[in-house]
Amino acid sequence: MVVSDVEKTARKLEKLIGIGPFKIFEPEFRDVTFRGKPATLKIRGAIGRAGPIEIHLIQVLSGENIFQEFVRRKGYGVHHLAIRTDSLERTRTDMEAKGFKVIQSGKRPGAEWLYFDTEEQMDIVFEYVKT
Repeated sequence: MVVSDVEKTARKLEKLIGIGPFKIFEPEFRDVTFRGKPATLKIRGAIGRAGPIEIHLIQVLSGENIFQEFVRRKGYGVHHLAIRTDSLERTRTDMEAKGFKVIQSGKRPGAEWLYFDTEEQMDIVFEYVKT
């Protein structure tokens, strides 16, 4: 979910819905691309659990990225579904063969990720993550 304030949203979800607790962090990204060009991305994030499901909160601090685009078009809310993969290269090949382009990618310690432009066909963006 893309939110305006990670701490505030995490507290609300914990108190009102019972999701969490949330771990709040500011990851160090590297090798970020946005629509095929090198980019910078700084976010404050939070991860909490609702049973077996991980809920990710994203607050953009700086950089032009797919989250900012989403907020401008639709406002804050559910942006993407993340799916784990053991091969980003195979996933990229499969998704591109289906006509979906990578719109954002990057790395952080312990993970690499690709976001695909699936919103028009699926009404949501798909992210693939290799940890």
